[in-house]
Amino acid sequence: MILIDNQRHVPVRQLVALLTTSGVLALGACKRGTSEADAAGAKAVAMTIGPENIAIVTAGEVMSGPTLSGSLTAEREAAVRAQVGGSVLQTYADQGQRVGEGQLLARIDASGLQDAFLSARAGVASASSSADIATRELARSQKLFAAGAIAERDMEQARRSSIAASAALADARARLANAEKQLGNTRIVAPIPGVVSERPVSAGDVVQPGAAMFTVVDPSSMRLEASIPAEELSAVRIGVPVTFTANGYPGRTFIG
Repeated sequence: MILIDNQRHVPVRQLVALLTTSGVLALGACKRGTSEADAAGAKAVAMTIGPENIAIVTAGEVMSGPTLSGSLTAEREAAVRAQVGGSVLQTYADQGQRVGEGQLLARIDASGLQDAFLSARAGVASASSSADIATRELARSQKLFAAGAIAERDMEQARRSSIAASAALADARARLANAEKQLGNTRIVAPIPGVVSERPVSAGDVVQPGAAMFTVVDPSSMRLEASIPAEELSAVRIGVPVTFTANGYPGRTFIG
């Protein structure tokens, strides 16, 4: 700013010169400030940042809890054992093979049991014939007794014979059912659908009743068995999800 004293008269030429000089100085200062700002901006743009100094933010999930180490076991498992003794004639399933419920796994020699079954069946036929004869004899004796043709003693004898024949028939049928069951036990079948995990017998082996022959597991439902440190028991409760990996499935995560 230029102050003008009213008591002094300044020539117009000098005043114009002063104003011109002040404008030039102000314009120079403005240009200098703009040049410095441009230089600073150019310097900021030219700054280079290496990739090691760059961090990419991503959304994720942080999980906490005790670390477990255990093993997976099938929730459904069946140990197939021999019900009768004998020589294993043939096996029809190998370890790792998938089988269905009721599928034939092996056969045991049934030659001795086959003879017992045939004998029991013949016994049923004989007992059935005897029971039929005794029933007809009882009916005839009842008619004769009603007519007064035979004594009461003969009537009671016919009744006891009929009862004994019926009991013998029931016993023969029971023997046949047992022989048939034993004969059926020579066919080893899978009790549940699944995968054969163990097969300790082969064709030609002689097994005794109760000997282990197959183990069948159902892999559709597995159970994780693991131990938890005592100091971390408070972090475990029913319903808490468990995330785990299995050695046989690399790269896959399971949740239970």
